[in-house]
Amino acid sequence: MNNYYTLLHLADSLKRNLSGAAFVSAVTGRKHLLELRFEGSGSARLMTISVEPSATAMFLSPYRDAPQSNVATFFEDLTGAVVTDVSLAETDRLMRIEFATGHALLVMAYSSKANVFHVREGVVVEAFKQDAVWAGKPEPVPMSAAKPAQRMPRGVPMQALEQIVERPEPAYIEGWGLSLASEEVLPGTRLKRYADVNEAVRDVFLRHLHERTFVQRKTQIEDRLRRLEAGLAHMVIQLEAHPEGLKRAETYEHHGQLLMAHAYARVDADAESFTAIDWTRENEPVSIPIKKGSTLSASAEWYFRKAKEARTSVRQAELRLDETRKRLTDVQTGLASLAGITQSAALEKWKKQHVLILERTGFDAAGDEQVRVPYRRMEVGGYEIWIGKNAQSNDELLRMAHKDDLWLHARGSAGSHVVIRMRKQSKRPPMEVLDRAAALAAWYSKQKGSSLVPVILTLRKYVRKPKGAPPGLVVVEREEVRMVKPDQGI
Repeated sequence: MNNYYTLLHLADSLKRNLSGAAFVSAVTGRKHLLELRFEGSGSARLMTISVEPSATAMFLSPYRDAPQSNVATFFEDLTGAVVTDVSLAETDRLMRIEFATGHALLVMAYSSKANVFHVREGVVVEAFKQDAVWAGKPEPVPMSAAKPAQRMPRGVPMQALEQIVERPEPAYIEGWGLSLASEEVLPGTRLKRYADVNEAVRDVFLRHLHERTFVQRKTQIEDRLRRLEAGLAHMVIQLEAHPEGLKRAETYEHHGQLLMAHAYARVDADAESFTAIDWTRENEPVSIPIKKGSTLSASAEWYFRKAKEARTSVRQAELRLDETRKRLTDVQTGLASLAGITQSAALEKWKKQHVLILERTGFDAAGDEQVRVPYRRMEVGGYEIWIGKNAQSNDELLRMAHKDDLWLHARGSAGSHVVIRMRKQSKRPPMEVLDRAAALAAWYSKQKGSSLVPVILTLRKYVRKPKGAPPGLVVVEREEVRMVKPDQGI
């Protein structure tokens, strides 16, 4: 887009459209992109200049008003100055826009050093890029004349020169890009033909921008999915270790049975273990840790309770394992289908088909930008669960939850609000889901170190925040309480 002969025709187009127009403003809202606005003869003009090394370009676009915020302004001394001429240096890619005031804008269309300068009397007044380096320095001058063949795009035969200069045929060629050469000298499928060079440069630049955006979005989604895949794979490995939990439950149960069989045996008050005869192992003696100062029956009850907790943890792990394996499969399937996508339209279709996966990776439903939500997010048994991060987060979570969502919180203790999203379902979630959410509420509270924690469960509509109450403080009008073991869910 910055070939010398392309710029030569652009200079003619700019001269026809800008001569007599007054400079209005030069603003930028994006790195490497500058927008110049002109007005005159009852019409307005917008000139876009890209100084990005990989996409140097300049062209006139349909006029639109300049944004009023998040922009930087340049070349304010030119306001009101009238354009008298636009020309390209005879020997180099330097475009000059002259004003009646004696000032000028110099566009240096080099790939690696592209820039725009406000100059006067041969001195740089202000530069779009690296102003501290250029201000007050002599303006850039054209390099020595290059041979015509050196100005031709690589691969275009020299015999095309006259045709390119006198009768340009701008087109977007498959496997090539923008060219002014005719099919006679540069064969190839013309994907699009253009009425003039300005239209061609604008369209090809927007194509490039669109393609780059597509690649960035696809790469960003792929990176997120790979991180999610790695996390889920690690979680599967951890959850698959639940047979160890069953072994512990069996050991606790066995210890409890042995202690109950010796419930009336005498035990010293300061004893920390008891040797029982294990009839299941040919009456071998087994040393069992006991609670100091406790009866054998009380210690046995403790072991029975630990066995029950261990089995509950195993059941929850099995439930989470099935869910996690399914999520992992979904992510891997999504990654495989995403790999073959090469066009924006196909990516948009893919995003609509994988909304849940996108949300799990931190994107919005459109997959266009990351969603910054004030809570942690999990999925249990097909139900989405929100977990507050701090007091302010708890308030925001409460505000965002639907009135019929289920709300949980460790009773009598500071901690995170937990919400089970009901999505207008009237039927209560399965017991496993309720216990899982309650275990999370217990874990994310000041009581996470306790063996059992009372957790409030109620509908969101029965939770209110008093006016003027500090962050995180709420009043619950109706409640039921579940006793659960704190569990982070990893």
